[in-house]
Amino acid sequence: MTSLNRYNANSGLGGKENRGWKWGKSESAMFTILTILVASGLLFVYSASYPSAISQGRPPYFYLARQLCYVVFGYVLMIGVMFCSQAQLRKLSKIFLFCCIIALILTPMLSHDTVKRWIRIGPITLQASEWAKFALILYSANFLSRNQRNLRENFGVTLHILLLTSFLSLLVFLQPHLSGAFFVLVAGILPWLLAGAPWRYILRCFLFVVLIGIMLTPFLHRYQLERFVHYFSSARDPQGAHYQITRARSAFIRGGFMGVGFCKGKEKQLYLPAAHTDFILATIAEEGGLKLVLWIMFLYMLLATYGFNVARKCSDQFYAILSSSVVAIIMLQAVLNIAVNTGIMPTAGIPLPLISYGGNSLAATLLGLGFVFNASIHENSLNAQLKVIGQDGRTSIHYGSRRNRRSHISSDSGR
Repeated sequence: MTSLNRYNANSGLGGKENRGWKWGKSESAMFTILTILVASGLLFVYSASYPSAISQGRPPYFYLARQLCYVVFGYVLMIGVMFCSQAQLRKLSKIFLFCCIIALILTPMLSHDTVKRWIRIGPITLQASEWAKFALILYSANFLSRNQRNLRENFGVTLHILLLTSFLSLLVFLQPHLSGAFFVLVAGILPWLLAGAPWRYILRCFLFVVLIGIMLTPFLHRYQLERFVHYFSSARDPQGAHYQITRARSAFIRGGFMGVGFCKGKEKQLYLPAAHTDFILATIAEEGGLKLVLWIMFLYMLLATYGFNVARKCSDQFYAILSSSVVAIIMLQAVLNIAVNTGIMPTAGIPLPLISYGGNSLAATLLGLGFVFNASIHENSLNAQLKVIGQDGRTSIHYGSRRNRRSHISSDSGR
């Protein structure tokens, strides 16, 4: 068999898809970074939650134990998707999205809470909106990579993504979960933009989103409107809509640069609501100081750098769209959470990725990062094959511009 035929047979271009996975130093670095973030989250989930657990008559480690179970579950999912073939991921995209749609439809019917965001099955709580973000990204990457040539010429491709994204966002909005609906909307639009949507379609999409937003404004709940109205009001009530932001700011001030010490914070002692979920960064700032907050932000930057570098190097459009979209939405969520904790924007119910208490958010984020690992491992394997083929004196293959993703093939005429 010639080297070109071996390449085709192994890579999936002319036969069975490659399964010679390559784990490199960059993958080890990314795995280490996210594990440090997860471990930091476990420490501060315990520190921030034990006062609340004790006040509820539960063991002080109650929330830590639950979070640890989701950490194990999330790592199992992440490792599981790391080594899936591209064909398996593409097949999974439709099944995953279908399950999320069914779960979102069933949530209002099966939830017994006032805010119908969760389905409780014994000790297990399912929040479908967290999983829907990554299901939509995976499906969109699959659909758009198969229809990229039609994206600029056929508005039907854009309409397909737009209607699907709007439908999922509406299901989450009606729970009600405004921030969740926003992130589902972003999860659908990001792959579309990264796939190379033309400007004329982008303008139409923007106008469509604005129109839908105006139409849904009357359906916002009173507390949702008050968050925005009071935040931009000149007369801020520190005991009203600004209470959480005020307490978070106090935590930052009290912590200073060095912090007061692990488990020694006062704001979490039933003063700061959601101290172990949406406002866990304030707890970190009080106990670990500004230095620890900056360190966590630096780790996020490293994670983003690695993720976007994976996307940049991907020679396959499916993996490029998938990995860049996953990293972008995780980093957007982190930035917005930091903005809320520092008072830059109003309270919005956004957890800090990989750190905040919340099993669905944590496990879904780890699953999304598993897609990024998959893209990186796939690219490493492909590059290893190309290097082997390049050493053959008869045939060489190399990739040209990453923009057009075309393969250039040359053969030795002396054969």
